Amino acid sequence: MKNQWNIIKVVISISVLLLLCNSKLFAIPWPLERTSPTHRIGNSYGEYQFYGGNPAVDSYLHPGLDILTDWGERVYAVRSGWVKAVLTISADLHWRVAMGDAPGSGECDGWLYAHLDQSSITVAPGDYVEEGDYLGDIVYWPTADFHHIHFVKIRSSGQYWNADWDFIANPLDELAGIVDLTPPIIRHCSGEYLFAFCRNGTHDYFDHGAVISGDVDIIARVDDVQNEPLWRLAPYALAYEIYNDTMSTGIIPALTFTGELFYEQNVGVTYQDDAYYNTEGDYDNRDYYFIITNTDGDSVIEASDTAGCWRTTDFDNGPYWVRVYAYDRDDLELTDNISMDSMQVFIENVPPCLCDGFCDLDASGSLNPLDVTIIVNYVYRSLDSRLPLPNCPLDNGDWDCSAQVTPVDVAFYVNYVYRSFGTGPCDPCGL
Repeated sequence: MKNQWNIIKVVISISVLLLLCNSKLFAIPWPLERTSPTHRIGNSYGEYQFYGGNPAVDSYLHPGLDILTDWGERVYAVRSGWVKAVLTISADLHWRVAMGDAPGSGECDGWLYAHLDQSSITVAPGDYVEEGDYLGDIVYWPTADFHHIHFVKIRSSGQYWNADWDFIANPLDELAGIVDLTPPIIRHCSGEYLFAFCRNGTHDYFDHGAVISGDVDIIARVDDVQNEPLWRLAPYALAYEIYNDTMSTGIIPALTFTGELFYEQNVGVTYQDDAYYNTEGDYDNRDYYFIITNTDGDSVIEASDTAGCWRTTDFDNGPYWVRVYAYDRDDLELTDNISMDSMQVFIENVPPCLCDGFCDLDASGSLNPLDVTIIVNYVYRSLDSRLPLPNCPLDNGDWDCSAQVTPVDVAFYVNYVYRSFGTGPCDPCGL
């Protein structure tokens, strides 16, 4: 019965797609021949790429959509506009046409069509081109039969452009007739363990099965295919949720490969790549470990997103489920192109003792670094038998409930005062 339903959904998808492709409901057509209802994707927007050298320097986020096709396939303009550039960035394989939506020297959006055969290009800078006009042919790609057009939305300024344009959007957001019947796959990070957990912004991992604490990054291993099973891609979007029997954070948007892409700077913001979790992206190996907590909720991947984390101190100690969601981009929404999977973890943070109102040690009416100085001095004196103890109750400093004041109490207190100036947990002293 399930197989029959899948066949029915495929038939419905293709039938509806053929109808919609002849309508004006979608923003742009595909830049290739219109006879194919679907297209194979070889590299996705924001996907990890590394083809040799030093990964820390030479890896990047793929700034476009690689649409696989045959060598010599004809390429067409998806929008009317003005040719801003006809150039190559690296010899014969990398000739490209850049078109803008407006004439003149002002800033405008446009589209990039890359990997064209130079001898076939029919336009020149300054030309006006109608939607559907022929631009040139796909160049022969000498590796892995990877003949493709690199297609992406761009923005720049000037009468003519010099390949310093910005990459501003995933073409999947505007292309017509996207059908993808294969949902993303959430794979195990290691053995039986679905996800990995490390201290925020580090490669310091919690042991599998161990309790976690503090500010934590969640690592998820996910990939996708879009009408071509040979090439594993990054998914369109990721999200996560933390929940147990009594509470849930709701679905938290994580990485979404859709907005402006600063493709050279932020590989380490998006992907974890080390001896334990080795992200790869080339012609031979593709494996993606995403730091799904590195986000501030918008679609732009930027360095400041590394501040994102799962702040476990905001949760009570105990068991929780971490659920990860992976999404495709599918126009027709007739298929369940969402994958999800969950793993249980345990939180164990050691909270400071309630100090009955004695946290404000300098009686200033607020918490500040001077309070830290007072307790540090108190601990120092308590460890030095030559000096008399100050005249204050033990409750002032015994944060770990050990019945004495020790350097551990200082660590608790410094952390607490630090958080009181940030976005940490609420004041345990009730101030």
